[in-house]
Amino acid sequence: AATGVRVPPSARGHTTARLVGPVHLGADVEVAAGAVVGPNVAVGPNCVIDRGVVLADAVVLPDTFVGGRLHLSDAVADRDRVV
Repeated sequence: AATGVRVPPSARGHTTARLVGPVHLGADVEVAAGAVVGPNVAVGPNCVIDRGVVLADAVVLPDTFVGGRLHLSDAVADRDRVV
């Protein structure tokens, strides 16, 4: 794994997804094609980061779906809320 990137064995990432450390993925996270996660991102367990999503300086709480080519920066996502 790249420097500062923590990915558990149960996480899955598409070959075109990019992880830019520091990044921490929780258990059973799925990162789809074209997504860019990082830097400074923590994703809780059981999350889906959909196609084309860009996350930077963000926290995604457990059981959250981030979709629709959404770009999140300096944010916290919790299921159906972004702050």
